[in-house]
Amino acid sequence: MTFDNGKTIIRLRLRVFIVSVLFIIYLYFTYYGKSLKFPILGFGDLAWTFALIFIYFAISFYPLIFRYKYIYFSDIGPRIILRYYSVGLFRGKRNSVEIPKKDFAGYRMERSCLGLVGSLILQQRIDRRVAQYPPVYITSLSRKEIKKMIVVLDQYTQQI
Repeated sequence: MTFDNGKTIIRLRLRVFIVSVLFIIYLYFTYYGKSLKFPILGFGDLAWTFALIFIYFAISFYPLIFRYKYIYFSDIGPRIILRYYSVGLFRGKRNSVEIPKKDFAGYRMERSCLGLVGSLILQQRIDRRVAQYPPVYITSLSRKEIKKMIVVLDQYTQQI
């Protein structure tokens, strides 16, 4: 089985782009074009600007705060492959975890930040020990995608 969360990441980037364009249009009409007449709903231009800046930063930094990652998962062939990288304003380096199915030792799921950020820790047998990979944050995956991945990983865990 193979899947990725590319559509989720595209929607996220599109949302940030649209908010950026709307914010720039607001700034143009408020301060350069002077087309908007204030007060609007009882608030002046400065109050609206600060409120929109807050909304802009909240939407822009949402993926960074909740550690959104682009994730590609595949178990086709002799290896379990998990590729991921950070998304948002600051892109991280691309990482890849490839574990031979015969050496797969299991996995562990963890939650942090009041249960809002989920992570997956893969384990591999190396000689007589079990090595753990760094956590892969799976917050950007849908529940359906997480269930698919858990079913596949459980299948290989039971073969141990």
